[in-house]
Amino acid sequence: MLVLRYIAKLMVLPPFLNLIIGFVGLLILTRYPRLGRSLIAVSLLSIYLMSTALVSSGLSTLGDIYGPADLARAAQCQAIVILSGGTNEYAPEYNEGQTSGISSLVRVRYGVKLARELDLPILVTGGIGFGADREARLPEAELMAIAMREQFQLPPKWVETQSRNTYENGTLSKQVLAAEGINNIALVTQSFHMRRSVEVFVGLGFNVVPAPTDFYSFLVNPYSIQSYIPKINNFQVSASVMSETIGRFWYWLTGDTVEQRGEIGQCVEKTGSN
Repeated sequence: MLVLRYIAKLMVLPPFLNLIIGFVGLLILTRYPRLGRSLIAVSLLSIYLMSTALVSSGLSTLGDIYGPADLARAAQCQAIVILSGGTNEYAPEYNEGQTSGISSLVRVRYGVKLARELDLPILVTGGIGFGADREARLPEAELMAIAMREQFQLPPKWVETQSRNTYENGTLSKQVLAAEGINNIALVTQSFHMRRSVEVFVGLGFNVVPAPTDFYSFLVNPYSIQSYIPKINNFQVSASVMSETIGRFWYWLTGDTVEQRGEIGQCVEKTGSN
């Protein structure tokens, strides 16, 4: 079942989806030339549009619904939870031979900043992704913890290393923190990922103060030629936002997110210690 879900996810996400549309167009081009040309055009046009700042910025507004964290409210939380965001699997310059990916480091940097400002303990969460060599790779949260100790001189208090997706980030973090009497958290992840993450954690009963970082939505001048020049980073932003939108729909379809049980944007009176 997990394999089928992984394959299905790949097929409905860019760039795989764009390529499938174009490939189907090529296959039927001789028999159905008009339809074939239309599919090829859709494939190429979608890749171009997703690669422009004009479209990627517009799509980003779907995810960037939370602004910077309200520090006054975050100060009432009991802990900071940082979600992992991938690894750099080939990093021979590091002793472990691997290190946290860019997304994970962006989240760690902001989480450490918050922890120092608010004097709160940190939980990092993230295991080994689907299809990876579990013997050869370290869990994402463990690599984040190494970076926090060695580069930021602020080790996390808890390291959750078994989760494989956002929903498991929530459920397994809940197990760890519930044992400490902690239910009020500041949640750190990138802005495009925050909406789905908040839905998961609040659905599990956490009171959550969103603390997004790395905002993608920005003002674009529609009259500037730069807004129409395709760039790979714009495509990556567009693909990330589409992945989150499809992920939210999938969680709704499978029931991995339930009705709101916690509070969004505030933490109630503390019931546990740091």
